[in-house]
This record gives sequence, structure tokens and C-alpha cells, in this order.
Amino acid sequence: MLILAILFVLGMANFAMHQAIVESRAAQVPGLAFLTSCAARLMALLVELALLIAAMGLASAGWTGSVVVYAIYTCLNGLAAWLIATGRI
Repeated sequence: MLILAILFVLGMANFAMHQAIVESRAAQVPGLAFLTSCAARLMALLVELALLIAAMGLASAGWTGSVVVYAIYTCLNGLAAWLIATGRI
């Protein structure tokens, strides 16, 4: 149960980072221009949700390594969000 809670918190962090970048107008960055469309933002959030559900499903099936993999994914998302938000990309 603790593993699912950890994954849930990591998932919420991913959603928060995604929303912060979209709302910061960093979508004006040429590589992120696709985020200006409402449908594209919805699709990106659905992909985030699918990844979270997959990680939680694997964890509940006994594969606790999914927490490590999802934590690495969250760290990479955080790094990318920081790079985009600070204008380094």
C-alpha cells in the first residue's frame, strides 16, 4: 500500500510540473508549440495518466521495481521542467 501511495505522490508531481510548464507560457518555445492546442494538452495529460496507471498496476502485481523506474521518470521530468522554466532550453 505504501508503494501505491509513493507512486500517487510522484504522479501528482508529474501532473503539477506539466501544468506549470503549460501555464508559464513556456509553450512558446518552438519545440513545445504543440502544447498550445487544447487537444494536444489533453493528450499529453492522458499519456501521463496512462504511465501512472501502468506503474501502479505493475506495483500492485508485485513488481516493486516500477517505483524506481517511475521515480527516475519523475526526476527526468523535473529536470526538463526546470530547464524549460529557466529558459535554458
